[in-house]
Amino acid sequence: MESKISTPLVSVIIPTYARSQYICRAIDSVLNQTYKNIEVIVVDDNGENTENQLATFQTLKSYIDKEQITYITHKTNRNGSAARNTGIFNAKGEYICLLDDDDEFFPEKVEKQVQVLNQLDGSWAGVFCNSINRFITPHGIKEQLNKVDLSKNLYEEFLFCRAKFGSSSLMLRKSVCLEINGFDTSFKRHQDWEFLTRILRKYKLKQIEPEKALLYYYIYPQNTNRPSGEKIKIYREHFLNKFKQDIESSPNKNKIYYKNYWDIGLALLSSSQFKESYLYFKKASYYYFPTIKDILRIFLYLYRNIKNNV
Repeated sequence: MESKISTPLVSVIIPTYARSQYICRAIDSVLNQTYKNIEVIVVDDNGENTENQLATFQTLKSYIDKEQITYITHKTNRNGSAARNTGIFNAKGEYICLLDDDDEFFPEKVEKQVQVLNQLDGSWAGVFCNSINRFITPHGIKEQLNKVDLSKNLYEEFLFCRAKFGSSSLMLRKSVCLEINGFDTSFKRHQDWEFLTRILRKYKLKQIEPEKALLYYYIYPQNTNRPSGEKIKIYREHFLNKFKQDIESSPNKNKIYYKNYWDIGLALLSSSQFKESYLYFKKASYYYFPTIKDILRIFLYLYRNIKNNV
């Protein structure tokens, strides 16, 4: 007698903000999945009747009437964490995928992730995949495989703020997302790191197809959404404060503090905040002796600053 193949409903949540020119590609990549038991939840975080919301609605007109697509709007812009939570709390599926509005699933992503997650016990929160970074340049598209190093502890990689995958790579059990009450809406950046660090406190995540990718992650040269050094300082300090107890109990505590404070120093340096960047480099050096590579990075950032200001 043949065993019954489990095909649970998968909810794919696409939060969107000011990217009406890309979102159709993201939605199409879900509708074209080889796995068919899918619902798509688009959460529009532009704010009702704003220019961006009206442009997004106009773009999505031909999709909204499709049975498997749910379109939800926020009255005001609430941030990416809140948009993801709206999707999670409205999802009907047993499993949840998250997809940024400018990223793209490979056609077999959902099917392959369901096959693996179906075989795992409850100690596993979900699965994730590698991505291909697509750099959109004036000279064309450059691609780079973004592989996760499985020899390293995933939980600590997130404490170091250097993990190489984010929410679009994931398929998670909805029960786990609800158990931790979704994303922390106080995080305007590092939402994925915060969310996954809390998951990894208790659960495991399994990588599928370690040598391949199942996702395109797009990087645009005109991206003006990069925060200033001051904002990066605020966001990273917020992360460090939330997970202070986790870091303090880690055998790599000093290295974690060093890496994060050094990153803040570089961000401040790139914003020409020289005095404050020096203070963070000094703070980082209290925890760990700077490497030659890190010192050379300071000179590289200084050179870029001088070049950009000439």
